[in-house]
Amino acid sequence: MRKVSMLVAVCLIFSLVGSYIPFYENAILKAEAAAVNQMTNGSFEQSTTTTDAAWSGVASPVPVGWGLWIPTGSGKAPNKTVNVMLDRATYHEGSKSILFDAFATSRVSVNQSVTTVTAGKSYRLKVWVKTENVTGIGAYFRTQYYNTSKVGDGPASAKLLGTKDWTLQQVFMTIPAGVTKLVIEPFLETGKGKVWFDDISLEEYNGITGIVLDQTAFSMAKNASVSITPTLTPANAADQTVVWSSSDGQ
Repeated sequence: MRKVSMLVAVCLIFSLVGSYIPFYENAILKAEAAAVNQMTNGSFEQSTTTTDAAWSGVASPVPVGWGLWIPTGSGKAPNKTVNVMLDRATYHEGSKSILFDAFATSRVSVNQSVTTVTAGKSYRLKVWVKTENVTGIGAYFRTQYYNTSKVGDGPASAKLLGTKDWTLQQVFMTIPAGVTKLVIEPFLETGKGKVWFDDISLEEYNGITGIVLDQTAFSMAKNASVSITPTLTPANAADQTVVWSSSDGQ
């Protein structure tokens, strides 16, 4: 019997209404925990004129609960390349958003540390993003895991370029053992243009946040079969239904 070498491309589609693989951008979920936002001032509605050293000379008022990161030579005088501000004219909901207006190539982010996360629990992070003439690497958000020091990187969203109206980006994660803090960081990475962030929420989630297959490439004989075993994260997810499909019906 002639043997054929083939790369198995597996499309795992969860039994969630209109969903993609959960850790992909813009997933729509069915299985989720009660929507209690773990973020402080995720909509940027609360502001203060009391600033720390990072915000000093950059903006006033500033959003409550948010830190600022601008590397030397990128966003502060005498080599200022970006304005960071609360925008009362453009927002997704409420009356404000945070705006990065980079008139020259810049690296800039705001950040918040969430200490209410629990190791072993799963969460969904949602961020609304709007861009205007963004060039460079792009606008996105990233996450990092900490205890007394950094443990590792969490999931990040896709990078947006060009001009896009308000777009929901979201990622899913299960907090690793030993982690006591999740840092969330909306970011403009080495780019120019305008980017707005708004309506940021972090909620507990009881569905699957990740899949690892025991094998993804193998050779098999024609008309033969092979078993592929998925390992799901978290192992105790409430909905563990997996639907398999193939791009090649032959």
